[in-house]
Amino acid sequence: MLTMEEIAVPEPDLTPDELAARARALRDRVRAEAPAAEVAGRYSPELHRAFVDAGFFRILQPRRYGGYGFDLETFLRVTMTIAEGDMGTALREQVAACGLAAHVRFLGQVEPARLAVPLSAADVFVLATSYEGWANVFLEAMACGLPVVTTRVGGNAEVVTSDRLGTLVAFGDATALESAIVAALEHPWDRDEIVAHAARHGWDARIAQVLAEWDALLESRPPSAARTPAQPVSGSPRDHNAIRMEDR
Repeated sequence: MLTMEEIAVPEPDLTPDELAARARALRDRVRAEAPAAEVAGRYSPELHRAFVDAGFFRILQPRRYGGYGFDLETFLRVTMTIAEGDMGTALREQVAACGLAAHVRFLGQVEPARLAVPLSAADVFVLATSYEGWANVFLEAMACGLPVVTTRVGGNAEVVTSDRLGTLVAFGDATALESAIVAALEHPWDRDEIVAHAARHGWDARIAQVLAEWDALLESRPPSAARTPAQPVSGSPRDHNAIRMEDR
């Protein structure tokens, strides 16, 4: 039976640069699997295994629990590097083939502190996504006064709550998406109202709401629903951590 002190840190000399290099090495594979992943809603088990073996799921995990203990900057660097392989090259080729290279900009990774610059220069924010939870990216766009055109999937309707904030269309309906974008560009939006909506749903407000929901759940829990103690995991340190990461 293992204790936390016995869980070895994998590759203790690994650097952020080496993790980034692993991410770059996987970009072509990510791009190749992107169409199938879009249909399935997830990457293949084989690609997930490659992410696990590359150590991507250990980046933020503390060293005392078998992780690398790197900072958020390293995590973002790796994830954004992988994302560049997700249809990035194919999209650039499509833009060139359509003769739109002079009109389309691929900005790549933008530092959070500078994100308001391109958003404030835009007229409409568009995200044709197949799934979202609570998409903070919509609120970031709205905070810059942008109406949102997106798909009616996941939690999108919980953020874009009225036609005064944007438009929702069915996922996969390219004609409806095109029409919504054109209409949004022509519509006289109340930008101040959009900004105010984003302000009402800032981090402080969202955290307070989540805590209130948890409090309500705890208060409604039957007295007999006692917490089950965590069970120790047996096996090698590598097996232990692989199980922890793959279950996420």
